[in-house]
Amino acid sequence: MPDTFSPLDVLADELGATAARIERELRLTVSATLAEVRQAQAELRAALAEARIDMDAAMRERLAALKDGHPGPQGERGERGEAGEAIVGPAGEQGIPGPPGERGEPGPEPYVGEVCGLYEPAREYRKFDLVTWHGSEWRARCDNPGALPSEGWALAGQAGSRGKPGERGERGMPGPPGATIVSWEMRDFRIVPVMSDGSVGPALDLREFFATYDAERAA
Repeated sequence: MPDTFSPLDVLADELGATAARIERELRLTVSATLAEVRQAQAELRAALAEARIDMDAAMRERLAALKDGHPGPQGERGERGEAGEAIVGPAGEQGIPGPPGERGEPGPEPYVGEVCGLYEPAREYRKFDLVTWHGSEWRARCDNPGALPSEGWALAGQAGSRGKPGERGERGMPGPPGATIVSWEMRDFRIVPVMSDGSVGPALDLREFFATYDAERAA
């Protein structure tokens, strides 16, 4: 629904704008008056200094016209006079604030990482990316964190121990015949079963198997 304004609201807005304009004009007038006063003070000081110079010159001319007598004995040293007080002018009025600047462009959104699934050694990862490896979750500490495990990765979640088996449930109704394995594919130390319906089953990671085999063979 559109906003409605009463005559009192309109009058209040106009009075507020008029008051703000009068305040700005008063500030400008006061600033201009203070500037004129400071200018007059500066001119008065300059005139006073010039008068002193003229007086000193006239006194020197007068003394030069007089004939000096024989020099008298040196007098005693007088007491040190008190230090004079410096004249400090009043602080100036604060100027009128300028208008606010234009709103800047929004910055880029921070990268919070990607859930990348099973760790792949050949893939490039960025900081905060999350992978799974040997049943645990690992988060990258930096871009290009290197191989797992290393200082470039932080353990984000670890698989717990196997729980106690629950009670056996009732026997269910026989389901439809399931797909069977028709072939196997090798993918970076992982064996993936290919099912009869065209889908693929869970991959078997053989990296630890080969590592254990190489270690036993080298022993």
